[in-house]
Amino acid sequence: MSPKGPFSHRPGRWAREWATWVQGWWQIVFVGAQILVLAVSPSSYHKAQRMMMARYLYAATATQLPGFAALAALISLIMIR
Repeated sequence: MSPKGPFSHRPGRWAREWATWVQGWWQIVFVGAQILVLAVSPSSYHKAQRMMMARYLYAATATQLPGFAALAALISLIMIR
């Protein structure tokens, strides 16, 4: 009998978890790039564009906000105790 490593037991599960992790980080990088482009773009500073940019930034970050808030609260709780 040969010993099995941690990844040889369920390679399909490991691949799905890795893909989910990569997809999450890609979403963070993509939103950061969008915010950077909007911040640097001169058209973002016109009065008519401000409200539209605020709505766009909210829509781009709203999916990540609950997870970030929960993680920040958990880390704060651990650090305080």
